[in-house]
Amino acid sequence: MKQLLKAIWEEEARHCPQPSACRFQTLMIDSRVEICACPRSVYYDYSPVEKLELDKHYTVDDLPLKSLADPEKVLAENMFYPGAINLKSNSLLEACFLNEGPCKAKQELAIFERRGTAGYYKGGVPWGEATYFQWVRKVLFYIPNEVRWKVQGVVTLSELNAQLVRLKATPDLALLLGSATSWLLVTMARIQQHEPINEQLYIDDEQYRLDGWDNETKAYSRLIKVVDKNMRGLANPTKAAKAAQAPVEPAVAAPPTEEPQVEDVQPEQAEAIAEQAVDTAVQVAETVVEAISEVEDPAEANQPEAEKPKHTRVRKAPAAATPANVKALEDVFAYLGCPVADNMSQEDIDEEIRKCRDLGIVISRRMANLYAAGTKNYAKKLAAVRDALS
Repeated sequence: MKQLLKAIWEEEARHCPQPSACRFQTLMIDSRVEICACPRSVYYDYSPVEKLELDKHYTVDDLPLKSLADPEKVLAENMFYPGAINLKSNSLLEACFLNEGPCKAKQELAIFERRGTAGYYKGGVPWGEATYFQWVRKVLFYIPNEVRWKVQGVVTLSELNAQLVRLKATPDLALLLGSATSWLLVTMARIQQHEPINEQLYIDDEQYRLDGWDNETKAYSRLIKVVDKNMRGLANPTKAAKAAQAPVEPAVAAPPTEEPQVEDVQPEQAEAIAEQAVDTAVQVAETVVEAISEVEDPAEANQPEAEKPKHTRVRKAPAAATPANVKALEDVFAYLGCPVADNMSQEDIDEEIRKCRDLGIVISRRMANLYAAGTKNYAKKLAAVRDALS
């Protein structure tokens, strides 16, 4: 076991972003201990074979010498808190650990089994009285590859006395492995912010994601459920806008207008944008009325049959409005009148802003069609009066 732990430490030292290492011997309660340190791991040998000059730093193989301004910082009592979470099953070699989820109330770290780019909740590991685990950084921790490669298929975590401990210098987890005369401390690896597993965590068939990233602490603030971003009772505004572009009566399309992007809209511009939307609706209504007048022109109506095109492609008319559709609008009004939820992420806020903007465009187009329909009804009534008087 001792040789295996030393081999794991050497593997960790060589795979550091900037490899460096040192070893030195010191006295601890009249007993000589050799300490090997690298940026990601510390190895403690309580029965060294050779004796070195006390407190003098030596190189390790061909690795650059690591400088330790204060060697006492790497002593075990200064590296991590007492109390630990025992790991026994080798299935945990592939697991992710998170200080959040359904088991936190039970004073446990959540365990997620990794399957490709997703994680599936498998329960928790209790920290008992070691309450400092509740302040661990909210990111997905996992056992480093260098450890898994050396342990898998060779020895069990139980035989290595594997434990999770909480570092003192940072709110992170570390893995502690031990033999009869040596111990190895390895900092746990962390899932990076850009990796998709952060947004594909499944608990009881429900999808969750880590949210509220803080660049200063390099951690998330919470775990939230992923919900359908399409608002209930409201059709997709983009699809509705495309459907509205095929009116029942022939019409000339309104000239395109450049829409302000969400990122460019300032609060003081909101009123101006609203006025622009109303003006656009009026312009569209006037265009539709002119188009209807042209189609109903008597000269065009008396055009010879031979001059009319033989094949005319007719678009399918959209579904007619019903009282149920009007009732759906009331649901939309109710939703839009609700206060903004405190737990909405910036991503969800931006998405709803886009949908509200699209909804405004759809409403403008709908108002134009309603104005056109009202004008047509007025023309029909006027024609009926003329017929009655003639």
